[in-house]
Amino acid sequence: MKKHPYAVFLVGVLLVGSADAAHQNGKPKPDRLLTISTEDTTVKARSDMAIGVTVEEKNISRHKINFTSPDPGRYEMTVLLDGHPVPTTDFYQQTFNRKLGPNEPRTWSGGWKWIKPGKSEASVVPLAMYFHLDTPGKYEVTVTLGPMRGPDDVNIKSNTIYITVLPSDDPAIKQK
Repeated sequence: MKKHPYAVFLVGVLLVGSADAAHQNGKPKPDRLLTISTEDTTVKARSDMAIGVTVEEKNISRHKINFTSPDPGRYEMTVLLDGHPVPTTDFYQQTFNRKLGPNEPRTWSGGWKWIKPGKSEASVVPLAMYFHLDTPGKYEVTVTLGPMRGPDDVNIKSNTIYITVLPSDDPAIKQK
C-alpha cells in the first residue's frame, strides 16, 4: 500500500493542532470556568445564618464535560478572615473529613449530568453550614476545582467574593 506524503503530513498537522488546543505553551488548558457569587454580601452574625454561595461551571471546551450536583465536597473552598483560614464546622468535618471503615462504602446522593460546550450549570453551597462565620469582619471566599480525570486536568480557581459579617446588634441591616 502506497502512502501519500500529503496525507501523512495532514494527519500530523491535525494531531499537533489538536494537542496544541489542549495545551497552551506546553501547559494543560482548563475545560471550564468557575465563577462564584452570593446575594448575601452583608449579613448579621447569628447562629442560624444561611449564606448561599452559587458555584457556576461554564464549559469553555469544544466537548461536553461532566458536572456533579449538588456535591459541594468536590470543591476545595478557601474562606479567610483577615488573611487567616476560617475553621470548618463539625458538620463539615463529619461530612467531608470522615474516615470510612474497611467495609463501609462511600455514598453520595447527588445527580450527574453533562454540560455542552458554551453552556453552564450551577449549584449552591451552604457556606455557613461548613465554616464558622460568627466573628464580625470581612470574609474572603474562593473555590478551587481540582483535577478529576486525567493528566491534562488542571486546578481551576474561581473569582474571589467578599462577605461582610456585622455584629448581631448592628442596626445597619435588617435580619433576614
